[in-house]
Amino acid sequence: MVKKIHIKSQMFLPAPYVVRVDHKHHNSYELDLTEFYKLLRRTRTTILATWGYSDPELEVASTEIDEKSSKAWNQLLNIIDTTTSLRSYWVFTDEVDALQFRLGLPEVATQVFMWPYKKVFTIYEYD
Repeated sequence: MVKKIHIKSQMFLPAPYVVRVDHKHHNSYELDLTEFYKLLRRTRTTILATWGYSDPELEVASTEIDEKSSKAWNQLLNIIDTTTSLRSYWVFTDEVDALQFRLGLPEVATQVFMWPYKKVFTIYEYD
């Protein structure tokens, strides 16, 4: 098994399973990335297929209230609740690896089918 590391590269995996992780262990003024590095270390030892990750970055996420009447009021009043969240994106070639990764997380992780276009990844490729 040969391992190749692609640092700061665009997504080149065909049909990847992408998981977005919201890191809750951070402060707005001081970013504590110890939990991210623990997750990275654990993933390196447990996943043996091709996978990758993006560096955690602060993203502005907008949320809207789900009720129909509230949506109408939000559109009329232009009220959007914005929050910042420290997020990283993890990609996998195997669906079972992605599921194992999500189940082992203390943070909130969701599978996404679209991710920011300019996102670069560090990809561990196994032949």
